[in-house]
Amino acid sequence: MSAMPLRARATFRQGGAVLLLVLILLTVFLLALTALVSSTFTNLAGVGNYVYHEGGLAVTDSVVTDAKAFLRTAADLGVATANQYSPTPLAVSANGVPTNPCTGGGWSCVAADTTTYPGYSVQYFIERLCNAAGPVTVTTAPTMCQTGRPGGLGSALPVYDLGAGGGARILTVSVLYRVTVMVTGPRNTTVITQTVISKSV
Repeated sequence: MSAMPLRARATFRQGGAVLLLVLILLTVFLLALTALVSSTFTNLAGVGNYVYHEGGLAVTDSVVTDAKAFLRTAADLGVATANQYSPTPLAVSANGVPTNPCTGGGWSCVAADTTTYPGYSVQYFIERLCNAAGPVTVTTAPTMCQTGRPGGLGSALPVYDLGAGGGARILTVSVLYRVTVMVTGPRNTTVITQTVISKSV
C-alpha cells in the first residue's frame, strides 16, 4: 500500500474587521433603542400631565358653584370672612393671582373646599371688586364697585327697564366678585383659574 500524501489544511485568519463592524452596528442599534424608549416615556409623561391638568380644570368648574352658594348665604358681604372672602381686591402677583389671601400670608390657610375630589386638593378665595369695605346699595354700587352693567366702576349711569317696566328705573345693580381657585393634583400639577361672577344688590 502506498501512502497518500497529506494535504496541508489551509488556515484562514480573520483580522477582526467583521467583529469590529458588528460591535459598531450593535452600539448604534442600542443607542437608537434607548432614544426610542426615552421618547416614549417622555410622551407618556406629557400625556399624563395633560390629563391631570384637564382633571384640575374640571374640578375648578364645580368649585365655582360652591363659591356662588357662599355668596348667596353669607350674612354680610361688607366684611371679610377669614381665609375665604375679602370685600375688596387683594394685592396680586404678575399673573393676577392674589398673593396673600391668608391672614398670615400665602395660600396655606385658605379654606379647603368641602367637596371631595379624589386625588385633588382644592382651595378657593373670593374677592368683591369694590374699592372699599362695607355695605353696598343700589345708589353706592355704581361708584364704589365694578358692576355687571355698562360703565363699570365710577359710572353713575342708571339702568332702565325698556320692557314691561315702561322705562322705569331698575332697583338692582349687579356687583362683581372674583373667584380664584387653586387645585393641586397628582404629580404636583397645579391649576389656578379665576372666574368673575355677579350678584345683585
